[in-house]
Amino acid sequence: MGEARLGLIDGVVATKAGWIGKIEVVEVVFDPETITYKALVKRAVKEECAARVFSRSDAQQELAKGIVDERAIRSDAEIRADDDKFYTSRTVLKHVPMTPLQATHVNAWVGDHEDPTSMLAPGQLRLLEAIQRSPESGWPVAIGVAFLDAWKAARAHEEAKEPPAEAD
Repeated sequence: MGEARLGLIDGVVATKAGWIGKIEVVEVVFDPETITYKALVKRAVKEECAARVFSRSDAQQELAKGIVDERAIRSDAEIRADDDKFYTSRTVLKHVPMTPLQATHVNAWVGDHEDPTSMLAPGQLRLLEAIQRSPESGWPVAIGVAFLDAWKAARAHEEAKEPPAEAD
């Protein structure tokens, strides 16, 4: 739920679900030109996604502590990846190659029960239509795969499924 809610915040570029120790977390990559760290933490509190706030610098820790007090935790621990893009991974959209920003927003929209197709480019929409026509045909999962690699794999799968062109 946190990954979806945080992914909808303007200025959030990417989210990644994971674990620090035994605590489930969402790593957030944000554009500081669009939203400040302080504003992001305040918004996370408003969205009820700030049970704990892990900061990555002393400056972030100071800001977070001023907002969430003892729930602010200074940590450089590596985040162990979880079931990335939880909501998307449960739909046929998991087969559509996406940029990290698209993946974040699509996951958030799916989690919020909205139609995410406005986030997709025409080529992605055509691919989605092909996937929807034959969802059980072994399409490669694109989540966590570099965009171009996922795109090539999806196109190769699609071409392998097409009947050969008739000779003239």
